[in-house]
Amino acid sequence: MYPSSFEIESAVATSESPESNLLRKARDLYGAVLEPIVVQKRASKDPTWAESYTKLLAFNQTQYERVISLDSDSTVLQSMDELFFLPKAPVAIPRSYWLPQDEPVKVSSQLIVIQPSKKEFARVQKAIASAGDDDYDMEIFNSLYKDSALILPHRTYDLLTQVL
Repeated sequence: MYPSSFEIESAVATSESPESNLLRKARDLYGAVLEPIVVQKRASKDPTWAESYTKLLAFNQTQYERVISLDSDSTVLQSMDELFFLPKAPVAIPRSYWLPQDEPVKVSSQLIVIQPSKKEFARVQKAIASAGDDDYDMEIFNSLYKDSALILPHRTYDLLTQVL
């Protein structure tokens, strides 16, 4: 998924953004399937996370059996191909490893393996509609999946860039 405002079909190299060039390269060299989407914006207390609900659109990509979503501030550490062969689960997700050990365990949306479905997308939409103005994507994942998600090891696949 990428913002539909990015121009990836342009033949004019001077007007292209680095993001558009990288998307085209991912498509052309590695066979990445690109799905344009409308970025989901929401008024919130912290504008940093105002667009964080956008990744939840992956639940609506029902033309795929599995979708892997990565945060833009994550660094990929190795191939993730095997994630497509995990046992069936609506969500596979790592724990929030950076939180203090004395806090309750939370899951992180830095890396998400999603089994898209209309049912789960409806659940996510309902959770978004009832979310507070200080709730973001991680709060949605924790309210819906903290106790039922397949837990992934974070160090194997990615780390948040701030940790490196």
